[in-house]
Amino acid sequence: GQGPGEMLRENSWGKFTKPLFVMTGSADGPTRTGQPAEWRKKPYELSPAGDKFLVWVEDLDHGFGGITGWNFNPKNKPNADHVRYTKMLTTAFWDAYLKADEKALAYLRSDRLASGSKGAVQISHK
Repeated sequence: GQGPGEMLRENSWGKFTKPLFVMTGSADGPTRTGQPAEWRKKPYELSPAGDKFLVWVEDLDHGFGGITGWNFNPKNKPNADHVRYTKMLTTAFWDAYLKADEKALAYLRSDRLASGSKGAVQISHK
């Protein structure tokens, strides 16, 4: 996601009631407009509580570890752990909200991946 400043404003997420999944990391910036990586957290931070998730991964860049298999930016480095985290968490989110899978939702709300990644992955929810 992106924070306010280009086409979006501080209040753009204020009435967002649908489930939201924001995943970014410490190397996902500066953006093309010079914003720091933390700017990408804003959709989560500025949205109301209720089925909202923020995943922050240490050293994750905009290529999510190369999950597409195509390196569109030479500064992005392949990272098998980042690809694995992306697959695990996005699948859990979709299973939780498209399949009403309670185990997937419990996984998203747990600290299992944060612990298993030795703190590289931080998951917040509200």
